[in-house]
Amino acid sequence: MKTFFLSLLFFIGSFYGTVAQVIEEEETQTSPELFDFHTKKKKQNFTVAFITLGGGTAMFLGGMSQNLDNCLFDDCNDGMPLAISGAIIGLSSIYFFERGFFHKKEAKFQLQSGAIGHNREVRYSGLSITIDL
Repeated sequence: MKTFFLSLLFFIGSFYGTVAQVIEEEETQTSPELFDFHTKKKKQNFTVAFITLGGGTAMFLGGMSQNLDNCLFDDCNDGMPLAISGAIIGLSSIYFFERGFFHKKEAKFQLQSGAIGHNREVRYSGLSITIDL
């Protein structure tokens, strides 16, 4: 029994050392890199959101049509599991839409910071006057 616990302790100790994750130093990203990152994430999140919304709607409508077709005058629920899972998948698209709008806002913030396309340290502000004749 003593050898079992010692070998278990040795195994856990060696396993912890081999599976440990190496933490790398973070590199600061420039505004154009952050803009590109948030734009890419926005597109990915909106794509996933539309796919889950369309798939969930199709599953919900398919389940309801199967339920109406097979159980019009009976008291059965053949298509209800499909309809319920479709509704859940369709509602899960809300999260992806929210994350897409978050990344859109972050990309807009990076664009408005004034450093996109230019590598300058100082931001200049000015005054302009427009006269219509």
